[in-house]
Amino acid sequence: MFFYVLAWIISFYGASPRQPAQAKTNNSVRIYGTCYNAGTGVDLKVRAFALFRKSKMTLGESSDAGDFDFQIPDSTRYLSFECKGFRTATIPVRFLGSMASDTKFRIGVPMSTKESLPVEPMNQLVLCFTMLDSLDVTCEVKEIDNSDHVVTFNFKRGRPPRTVTIRDFKQGNYVLTASTADGRTLLNEEMTAGLGINFKAVYLKKSNESDVAKSSDKAPVNPFDTKTSLYFEQSSYELRKETKASLDSIARLLLVQPNLVAYLTGYTDNVGRRELNVTLSEYRARMVEGYLRQKGIPSHRLVSAGKGPDSSVAANEPEEAKSKSRRVVIQLSPR
Repeated sequence: MFFYVLAWIISFYGASPRQPAQAKTNNSVRIYGTCYNAGTGVDLKVRAFALFRKSKMTLGESSDAGDFDFQIPDSTRYLSFECKGFRTATIPVRFLGSMASDTKFRIGVPMSTKESLPVEPMNQLVLCFTMLDSLDVTCEVKEIDNSDHVVTFNFKRGRPPRTVTIRDFKQGNYVLTASTADGRTLLNEEMTAGLGINFKAVYLKKSNESDVAKSSDKAPVNPFDTKTSLYFEQSSYELRKETKASLDSIARLLLVQPNLVAYLTGYTDNVGRRELNVTLSEYRARMVEGYLRQKGIPSHRLVSAGKGPDSSVAANEPEEAKSKSRRVVIQLSPR
């Protein structure tokens, strides 16, 4: 269930503002935007600095209208903005993944007067998209450990955004996905957000027919009829060789179909104490979950449970029949 995110999702289009003096650097990205009075919303003329572990770099000043456009090294730890009569705003920054030197991020920084209460730094995730303008794309940013925490935004063809900003963004582990209206996956990537401003460049490309064909070679659209069973040795939760091969195919299917969730239910035979069998069934389900996570499937798309000897054959049945009860059933369902 979607939660009410205390966030503004803002897409910016068109050219960036006029450029004051910039600091030229290698391995850098560009930031542009404004600093503004938190009480009135009026843009401010500021002086900006990039702070490192043991040094400080002057980036320059904003224009008289308050616009700035700076290059900053990707080793920057903090951004600092100064304005006469206002408290200095110093904000931690993080760079999530690699990005090209021409990547541009738009930011807005609130500042408080010296007579007013200081503005608490706001965590932000700032995404810069590079994508073809011929696609309708749906993107999701979802917290891995809490699937209810999700932000969804749509891009319409012909109007590719430059930057999307999500404010009041919690620290934690997230998965970023992007897919087309017909269900083709363009991106499925995990990331870890920290304090301050988190910058991430997102590169999306159009899936053509050959891409779809290649994906189909690796993962048929529906090879398991949405449900399959994986079997285990008696009293064991170790994965068999043939089980791993089946899981590899299931993982490829989940990667190319991000709308699917895998429900993993472990079972045992009816021999021995029930409480021990329930624990063993949970271990079996968790082993399957762990294997799929190693293959790149995020935890929010895997739901595991153990039901012990429920749905097993009777204890006096032949061994061949009982062996069919030592299993994990994988049910694939749309979320």
